[in-house]
Amino acid sequence: MSASSIGASSVANSLFLSTILSAISIRFTFSFLISHLGHPSLQLNLHLSRLYSLLDYSSLSPVFPIPELHLHFRLSQVWEGHNFADFVDPEIQQKLLKEEELLEEAGEYESDLDSDDEKTKEKMSQALQIRKKEKLLTLEHTVNKRIARLEHELGE
Repeated sequence: MSASSIGASSVANSLFLSTILSAISIRFTFSFLISHLGHPSLQLNLHLSRLYSLLDYSSLSPVFPIPELHLHFRLSQVWEGHNFADFVDPEIQQKLLKEEELLEEAGEYESDLDSDDEKTKEKMSQALQIRKKEKLLTLEHTVNKRIARLEHELGE
């Protein structure tokens, strides 16, 4: 093996590494890194969407052959103690509100408090006002966003 071919493969590996090291999500095992990159002390964090967008299987396979097993890793929901699905999922607020409504309907939030108590009635009415205000603000934001998008498209 000539020095130029060794240099070319290490350049290809370093180029591939530089494109994916900026993202996070999955840690491959050391055995995978040793067998494919030849560097035992390297831990590689990959972001699946970034990886899948980079993968053109025909062009990448000579440079960085990825076993079929590693192509279909599932992400865990919790990473280093943080639930990163909250940061990825844009509809988390709607899902949480639906879940809360289901719990309320199931009677999970019912307690031994006297519902005829004046303070309880006041808190319930305030909670209802807050929910209405949240819905109003959400609708207002959606309308403003659509107006801005239309103005941008029309060039005003």
